[in-house]
Amino acid sequence: MDYVYYRREDYCGLLRRLASYAIDFSALGALGLTFVIAGSVFTLPAIGWIYLLLAYLYLTVMKRSVGTLGYLATGIRIVDLKGQRPGLVALTFRLVWCTFWMSPLLAFVELLFLSGDEDRQTLHDKMMQTYVIKRKALPAGNGARQPVILNILCLSLFVLEVARPRRP
Repeated sequence: MDYVYYRREDYCGLLRRLASYAIDFSALGALGLTFVIAGSVFTLPAIGWIYLLLAYLYLTVMKRSVGTLGYLATGIRIVDLKGQRPGLVALTFRLVWCTFWMSPLLAFVELLFLSGDEDRQTLHDKMMQTYVIKRKALPAGNGARQPVILNILCLSLFVLEVARPRRP
C-alpha cells in the first residue's frame, strides 16, 4: 500500500488550475515571440525546433523538478499516486494528451470532469496517474491501487485510482 490520497481541499481546483495555465501559456508565448524575433534577425533554420525543445523541457522537466512559473505562482505541484514526483514518461504522455488530442470540446469536458471528480483530476491526470495538489499538501492516507472504468462521451477509459477506506 504505497499509494496515497489527499484531502479534497488539498487538490488543485478549477480556478487555481486555470490561473496556472494562463501564466504558463503567457510564459511560453513570450518565449515564442522572442524566438520569432530572433528568427527574423538571425534566420536560423532550427529556431522552431529549439523553441519546441525548450517548451517541452519547461512543461515536463521543470514541472517535475521545481515547477513551472504557473505552478510556482499558484502554489501547486504535480505528484504521482505514490505522492512522489512523476516520471518523465508520464509527464511526456500527459503533455502529448493535452497538446495533440485536445479539441475545444474535450478541453471543456476535461474541465467539467475536474469539478466533479473526488480527486479533482482531469482526464489526462487520471490517464497518467497524477494528482495536481497544493504545494504544502500532505497525504491524508494510504490505499491500494484499484482499476476503474470511466464512461465519458461514449468512450470507456480504464484508469487506476487509489482506494479510500469505506465510510461507515
